[in-house]
Amino acid sequence: TRSLVLMRVVMLLWWCVCVPTVLGQGRAYERGERAYERNAYEDAIAAFTQLKATDARYADAQYWLARAYLMVDPPQLREAKAASRIAYNADKRNDDYRALSLLLSRERGNGFLPLFKQVRMEIIARRILRRDSTNAVAHLVIGARNAEDYTFAYSSVSLQDRGGSLM
Repeated sequence: TRSLVLMRVVMLLWWCVCVPTVLGQGRAYERGERAYERNAYEDAIAAFTQLKATDARYADAQYWLARAYLMVDPPQLREAKAASRIAYNADKRNDDYRALSLLLSRERGNGFLPLFKQVRMEIIARRILRRDSTNAVAHLVIGARNAEDYTFAYSSVSLQDRGGSLM
């Protein structure tokens, strides 16, 4: 009977200490989701940052946190990249995490390395789209790459009329 009483006391202590924390983190995630859906991105950021790394939905919260950082004015790119990296490293098979990580790791500039990374990102985005054709971020990565290609091609062409002046 002593061991039964001791076990009940331990379970009661566990309930008092652990359960409110877990429930509070679940509520924080749900508050963040509702705030994001209402376009209240500052509130979503505040809610998602309350979650601890031990929470089961921590990676998903980091993904939504990164998206919220991108939606505030001005966008907080450094924080978005950090949150996206945490989500991606937690589950590298998740296409949403991977696509957002790709989008945030885009490099600009001339030379072989930025071009190589852009082509690699496009290949990965196309793989994601083969598995999930509705992944908006993968479409955005490919669209941004195509827009850059179009801008480059358009700006490199100049037409002259017969008199030698630009049209």
